[in-house]
Amino acid sequence: MYQEILAFILSTSGWVLVSSTLPTDYWKVSSLDGTVITTATYWSNLWKTCVTDSTGVSNCKDFPSMLALDGYIQACRGLMIAAVCLGFFGSIFALVGMKCTKIGGTDSNKAGITCFAGVNFILSGLCSLSACSLYAHRITSEFFDPLFMAQKYELGAALFIGWAGSILCILGGSVLCFSIAGSFTKRLSFKANMSYRTVVMYMEISCFVVCVSGWILVCSTMPTEIWTWSAVDGIVLTTSNYFSNLWKDCVSDSTGVSDCKGIPSMLALNWGIHMCRALIIIAIILSFFGSILVLVGMKCTKIGGSEIANARVTFAGGMNYLIGGMCSMIAFSYYGNKIRAEFQDPNFKAQKFEIGVGVFIGWGGSTLLVVGGLIYSIFAGREGCKSSSKRYPAYPPPGTYTVVPAKKSIMSSARTGIRVTCGRDGSVDNHMEMGKKLLAAGQLADALSHFHAAVDGDPKNYMAYYRRATVFLAMGKSKSALPDLSRVIELKPDFTSARLQRGNLLLKQGKLDEAESDFKKVLKSNPSDKEEREAQSQLTKSDEIQRLVAQAHSSFNSQDYVTAAAQLDGIIETCVWDVTSRDMRAECFIQMGEMGKAISDLKAASKLKNDNTQAFYKLSTIYYNLGDHEMSLNEVRECLKLDPDHKQCYSHYKQVKKLNKQIQSAEELMQEQRFEDAVSKYEAVMKTEPNVHHFSLLAKERICHALTQSQQASRAISVCSEVLQSDPENVNVLKDRAEAYVQEEQYEEAIKDYETAAKHSENDRQIKEGLERAQRLLKQSQKRDYYKILGVKRTAQKKEIIKAYRKLAQQWHPDNFQDPDEKKKAEKKFIDIAQAKEVLTDPEMRTKFDHGEDPMDPESQQGHHQHFHGGFQGFQGFNPFGSGPFNFKFNFN
Repeated sequence: MYQEILAFILSTSGWVLVSSTLPTDYWKVSSLDGTVITTATYWSNLWKTCVTDSTGVSNCKDFPSMLALDGYIQACRGLMIAAVCLGFFGSIFALVGMKCTKIGGTDSNKAGITCFAGVNFILSGLCSLSACSLYAHRITSEFFDPLFMAQKYELGAALFIGWAGSILCILGGSVLCFSIAGSFTKRLSFKANMSYRTVVMYMEISCFVVCVSGWILVCSTMPTEIWTWSAVDGIVLTTSNYFSNLWKDCVSDSTGVSDCKGIPSMLALNWGIHMCRALIIIAIILSFFGSILVLVGMKCTKIGGSEIANARVTFAGGMNYLIGGMCSMIAFSYYGNKIRAEFQDPNFKAQKFEIGVGVFIGWGGSTLLVVGGLIYSIFAGREGCKSSSKRYPAYPPPGTYTVVPAKKSIMSSARTGIRVTCGRDGSVDNHMEMGKKLLAAGQLADALSHFHAAVDGDPKNYMAYYRRATVFLAMGKSKSALPDLSRVIELKPDFTSARLQRGNLLLKQGKLDEAESDFKKVLKSNPSDKEEREAQSQLTKSDEIQRLVAQAHSSFNSQDYVTAAAQLDGIIETCVWDVTSRDMRAECFIQMGEMGKAISDLKAASKLKNDNTQAFYKLSTIYYNLGDHEMSLNEVRECLKLDPDHKQCYSHYKQVKKLNKQIQSAEELMQEQRFEDAVSKYEAVMKTEPNVHHFSLLAKERICHALTQSQQASRAISVCSEVLQSDPENVNVLKDRAEAYVQEEQYEEAIKDYETAAKHSENDRQIKEGLERAQRLLKQSQKRDYYKILGVKRTAQKKEIIKAYRKLAQQWHPDNFQDPDEKKKAEKKFIDIAQAKEVLTDPEMRTKFDHGEDPMDPESQQGHHQHFHGGFQGFQGFNPFGSGPFNFKFNFN
């Protein structure tokens, strides 16, 4: 056994090393040395060639064509992949066959499996050894060839790793092969025959997995696009990729956009594609029926009849797999050979293609089908087609086995039983005593643990159940206490305290008939005076509740919901855990429009009843109709957790989820200041749910805000006004409409909205600042408005302002007027135009003006720094066109 473990470690380590060589970069390496440092390092492996410069930056180029590769690289690839696959299967078989595992059957069978694993490892080592040696031979022959003028390489690290792994695989596999020695010298007994059956059963399961995997791979090749592949390379990148399959031809450009054209005519197709289509479809159909037959015939299933009948059915399934695998193998091989022949044909002038991934997947699937089908056919055929005179007898029925019980002294058993019983009683008493002390001290959790132990120690100790029920009640877990009280009454029917407590619990749960039964039995069992008074009182209360229940149902059925709710109040005051009464009262509240009270009752009902899906559904619909999409989504999810197939909840969930996603997307767009997209998204919300007023109102409110933020004042005022018609006290909408009015220069309307909003939100700083700004702008508009002087909007950019200024300056230049009165009027107008331009093109002065201050007004600038270059005192009393030390020259070009 230890020898096998050592061999397994050696073989698996070798397989890991061999596997690691495939992605390893350095199969061969070379360098160019400068005077001081290595200027470039060249290296390559089976998949690409690379160069690394002195800064450590690497540039790699994958081998562009598989069919144009050198033969030795193709051989190395195949050998290495075969080595990795063989090593993998060798590891699986070794795990099954080693003596330290409990699968694989008898020692003889396990030895055979282990030997087979060893052969796999040996073949894996030989394949990888051949690949590494072939690659190394090519490097050394080129290196020592004086006539070889291209770049020469050294042996890379990957080759040494591959050689080491190969040697470990061969050594480990050889040791595993010795497990076969002497294992087939014993004759097959009945026990060995049964073990053989077990091995066959596991083999059938493994083959089924292999075959179904192969069938899935073959099926997946039908929609796979890349059966053939070719690329057109530019100087820097691949400019286009061409690929096709049995159904269409496609081209993909460098941006990743693909254009495909289906093959237009079936009758005009090449006969080879016709054949490939037919063979693969046949393979898929045969493999499907093979799966059905194998499922019926396998030994691990209980269908199919006798052993021989099952074997014959399995044999038929295996033949289906085998033929299907052969059909698909022929199709993929023909297709691959056609691509190869065209690629290597020097006279073929059309587009040449590589073998695509679809063909390789097909080869893999076909191989799995052939291997699995072949194993099925061999084992099932040998068992199903043999005659009754064969060497191995039929498996006997289980009834032939004889079980001989071990002998045991009755006296010893009796003594042991007495000793255990005494110990158990003592332990129970200790737990009971400790539980009572902890209960008295208020340590309920610790007390509960001791009473649990007491119940487990003596399941017929009614006091242990009663004490545990008392702790449950003290912890508020009445549902857990009720079964314990029932068990107490079952063990001791005349225990009036337990029956009285159970009656009280049943009364709170609204189970009036059961509660009355308990109270009546208490009165008949000679109770104490206190218990008699309590039982009589509870019985009277139960009768009164019975009457109220009948009245509440009558009022509810006659749609007198107010009366029904009042009557249910009286019931729930006593029956606080009655789910039915709470559901009915919630429905009354819904009909009365008191949704808050309905939500409270439904939440309680959902907690009192574990699978109350209807309560969660109603909660979700109420929240939805109230416009709370997030709470609605949470509640409907709770419903689907209890019952994923609940039709109402699932249908409602899809609607709420869609709406919730739209609203969240719209809010994200608002945060990103993509207001136009946010408006479109909220318009989609209104289309998704046009019937719930709250969602329409929410959507319009957010659209109003988005339009205000995007300076679309007229649209914003219209939408905001619609919202305020339904909700006149909506502070957010009032603020948004006021801001829109400011943008439209309707300052009086803006002040009214800000004042209305301030009444409903007195401490809102934004409202106060907005109101003050609107008042300043109103006052400013009554004096001098620089925007109106230049005829531009408040949102105008600097270029627009300068353009407007030049136009007006040309128009109102005093030199254009000869009449003294007109000239004087033009001078005043020209000064206003120059002041407007000065203020609106200076960011600081414009900001002040936008906040209601006039930088050119001495009254508003008292105590502030004077602007306009500090020279002209705001043009007050100064004529720039009269005499003086200043000369102005205006250039309008």
